[in-house]
Amino acid sequence: PLRHLGGAVGKIRADLFRFSTIRLWSLLSGECVHTLSGHDSFVYSLATIPDSLGGGLVSGGEDRTVRVWRAADGECEQTITVPAVSGKQSWRSGVTSTPRHEKSSNFCAASIVWCVSVLSNGDIAAGASDGLVRLYTRSKDRIASEADLAVRLPVLIAITWNWSWS
Repeated sequence: PLRHLGGAVGKIRADLFRFSTIRLWSLLSGECVHTLSGHDSFVYSLATIPDSLGGGLVSGGEDRTVRVWRAADGECEQTITVPAVSGKQSWRSGVTSTPRHEKSSNFCAASIVWCVSVLSNGDIAAGASDGLVRLYTRSKDRIASEADLAVRLPVLIAITWNWSWS
């Protein structure tokens, strides 16, 4: 996907390059001004942070992370690991060091951040492969208290695990 960024650095376009890299291009010169590296696997979504909220880019991908990037210098400002665990399980098999080369099997939950969005108040929404959309904020006024989480989180988990696609 292509995203346009504004700001002090001029007009910028972002695109995905190879599987885990994001490039920022100057629309004025046509040159690549920054290469953003940090995701460990495929990047599936990009969203822009409005200039009024500081500008930049948010990305999400197969490595279960949401990353916040500064457009001015291409630095990763923050990495959020999304605690997504998909209902589908995938097998990963490895070879042990035993002489018979027995395969060891480990279940690995497939977890992907499919989409990210920046809300008008600066919060970030991330949709993951477990079917949940999570909101992330830097505003202490919008963070749930420990007491509220203790009451609501078990109910949310119960609803999530009982929910199906059918």
